[in-house]
Amino acid sequence: MKKRSDFYGVEFDWFASDADGFIALMSSAGYGPIPDSVFERLEEQARIEARLSSLIGSRMMTDDWDRMVWQLSASGVFVYDWKHWDGPYQRLGIPPYPQRFDDLGFSPELRDALVVVPERFCTSVELRPDLLLPCTS
Repeated sequence: MKKRSDFYGVEFDWFASDADGFIALMSSAGYGPIPDSVFERLEEQARIEARLSSLIGSRMMTDDWDRMVWQLSASGVFVYDWKHWDGPYQRLGIPPYPQRFDDLGFSPELRDALVVVPERFCTSVELRPDLLLPCTS
């Protein structure tokens, strides 16, 4: 199984839901903490990325970061990016109409692949998942 050290210094995106059930993309910028549970469900996390890519009509891994943030936000997904070097994850994308997992047409089997962050994306301008969840891998 892959672990955090396999991705240190490498951009890595993971997906979470909050206490309200809203969805967010979390961009590690190569150095942000990533919850251990992400590495237990890498395949499903990749499927979430593929589903969101089809939703916005382009690949998530794009050179046009600002456009991707806008597209995801317009689709109802919050976007956070790790601030080099010491964080925190900062909210960059705020959807006008936040969407929950079911609203975005995901299959129920992928719900368990989302990391549940015990915060509210609507009010959390910054997040430190390492203070909320195990991030030791």
